[in-house]
Amino acid sequence: MNIFSTVRLTFFRLFSGFWLLLLLTTSQSHAQQIATAGNTQLFDISADGQLVLQRNGFTSSGQSTTNMSVLNLSTGEADPVNFDLTGVLVNTTTGSMSDDGRYVAYQAGSSAIYLRDRVAGTTVRVTQTIDGALPNNDVAYPRVSGNGRYVLFLGRATNLVNETLPATSAFTTNLFLFDRETNQITLPARGHDGALLANAFAIKIGLPQQQISADGRYLVFATNAPNVHPDVPAGNTRTLLYRRDLQTGEVLLLSRDSNGNVVSGNYDYPMISRDGNVVGFTAASLQGALVPGKQVAGIYIKDVSTGKVTYMTETNNASNISLTGLSGNFSSPVSMSGDGKHVAFNNGSQNLLAPNPGGGWAVFVSSITESGSVAMRRISLPESTQQQTSSNEGTNPIFARGRFAIAFQSRDRTVFIPGNSVKNAPVIYTDTSMDGSTVTPPQRPALPVRQTMRVDGRPSTAIISGGVYTTANTLTNRAAAPAQLEIEVSIAPEADDVGRSIRILVVVEVAGAMLTVNADGAIVPFDENNLQFFTSRAAAAAKETLTIFNGILTAGDRAAYNIFVGYLRDGDLNQGNIIYNAEPVSLVIE
Repeated sequence: MNIFSTVRLTFFRLFSGFWLLLLLTTSQSHAQQIATAGNTQLFDISADGQLVLQRNGFTSSGQSTTNMSVLNLSTGEADPVNFDLTGVLVNTTTGSMSDDGRYVAYQAGSSAIYLRDRVAGTTVRVTQTIDGALPNNDVAYPRVSGNGRYVLFLGRATNLVNETLPATSAFTTNLFLFDRETNQITLPARGHDGALLANAFAIKIGLPQQQISADGRYLVFATNAPNVHPDVPAGNTRTLLYRRDLQTGEVLLLSRDSNGNVVSGNYDYPMISRDGNVVGFTAASLQGALVPGKQVAGIYIKDVSTGKVTYMTETNNASNISLTGLSGNFSSPVSMSGDGKHVAFNNGSQNLLAPNPGGGWAVFVSSITESGSVAMRRISLPESTQQQTSSNEGTNPIFARGRFAIAFQSRDRTVFIPGNSVKNAPVIYTDTSMDGSTVTPPQRPALPVRQTMRVDGRPSTAIISGGVYTTANTLTNRAAAPAQLEIEVSIAPEADDVGRSIRILVVVEVAGAMLTVNADGAIVPFDENNLQFFTSRAAAAAKETLTIFNGILTAGDRAAYNIFVGYLRDGDLNQGNIIYNAEPVSLVIE
């Protein structure tokens, strides 16, 4: 028999793309990761911090097209998403995605917002009336709820709902909500009595991702409309903060101190936790102190259930931070974690931390500690040095909603990893020591154990398990294209091999051909006389787990695959000693 019918799948599209993945782990808990090389625009990050929504330019048939794609940080595979209803790629400007990355909303031009289902491979047009008419004015800034059912967007169109809307201008807009299940568009921001707001919304550059709770129940918004709540001060012209329960219609006025007193001011950049109980925001021109002794501009977090307000941007000299430094282009200049305990923001203040960033762009994160105090750090520099290399470090931070992972945009002339100068590339900052528990991974069935042996036919005590998971966290060996699948394999080496250096081989048998993936990510024909190892371990753990595919297989991938994984002790030249799963992980894409 040939060496083994062999190991692995994911790479057919993965390594023909434009992506470069680099990883620097600076300690056991901190890491900075450059997600791509080259010019890209960051839009969103999934709840688990493994998927990034971004845009880059590429050339297709001689035409320059703006491509939006979901990049899997584990595999490096980028999945284009910006298709119109006919399947043609369209130029995009802004976008966001659901917590799991399945649903992506994106803006194409000034009148079209689409919602892409990456699992089903389908696209719907969000911005049209029930009878199919297109908007009669601009629409922009789509934001998807965590569960992927709802899309918030801004617009001046007046024909998307059967209500008379507040007048808009060059600087104001209305807020719309699209329900994917009912295919209806409504106006979610309303007064306590259900009436439409008297005024349209002021436009802010770079709106936060998280204005709606993960389940779509709670909406947080800021407006100067006088008819939102009975406690709005008479003659108020400032933008106050509200939370509306879209199920019951209840509206809460959140512009209050911890004792419940209304504090007038300009509240902006509203953010909400996944469960809707914590709200983050900026406040300026305050007419009182939200926090005792803190009548200052900055970023705040409010616990809705207790009323407690926490000031998150303490300076080193008690001065105000400059909220004009919160500019986000098409992405978020300020973002809040899913549990409402952390905020990330870009700012040019020289008074936030020492050493200061010299007045250039920098990304900070502030966290509420267990004691209730606030700790701040600057994350837009290499953790290993914290030495400023540029006056422009980074902007547009976006928190993953289920863990402590922050994606932000690098700036020109910045070096994040020595020897790798990047311009306008997304950078991922993680801290596993601060991960919350807002998202509990669903329990998956255990991977089935595969028959294990050496290539020369001798038995082996190693245990190799493997299987294919669907997005419903069930095991399968057959799926209809397009299908969202994850192929996972674990290796428990023989007892004598634990702690030893090993090399891991991945091979796929498909359509009568044997293919393997080498350490450079290239797909090459399998040659038993010239083994191409996929990866290695300096000291094999008692169990090594590999995700060898996590993404969507399309109609072009229809085939039957036999997937094999094996390992060889480093330095062992006897190919007969390769231990592999003689019973393949099989997958049929129909």
